[in-house]
Amino acid sequence: MELVDKINIDRISIEEYKVTFDIPDNCDFYLQDDSKGNYDVIVTLTPPATIPSSSYVTHVFDTKAYGDNISISFDQQEYQTNLASRKIKPVFRIATDC
Repeated sequence: MELVDKINIDRISIEEYKVTFDIPDNCDFYLQDDSKGNYDVIVTLTPPATIPSSSYVTHVFDTKAYGDNISISFDQQEYQTNLASRKIKPVFRIATDC
C-alpha cells in the first residue's frame, strides 16, 4: 500500500502551483523547501502505528517556481520492510516558461 494516494497539481499563476495529496490519517508529513523551486514531501507513519490506515485525509500546500522550473517529489516510509528506509514516489518537474 502506498502512503501517498491521489496527487493533484493546479496552476495558480505563471509561477505558482497548488499541490493537493492524500495520505492515511495515521501518517504525518513535512515539507522540505530549498527556496529554489525544489519541494520534497516526506511522509511517515505516526508512532506507534506500524501499518497505514485505510482512511485518507487531504493536505494542500502552495509552491513557487524558481528560475522557470519547479520540482516536487514525494518520499514515503517503507513500512513493510524497514521503518528507516524511504521509497520515492514520482517526481514532478514543471517548466513554467513553456
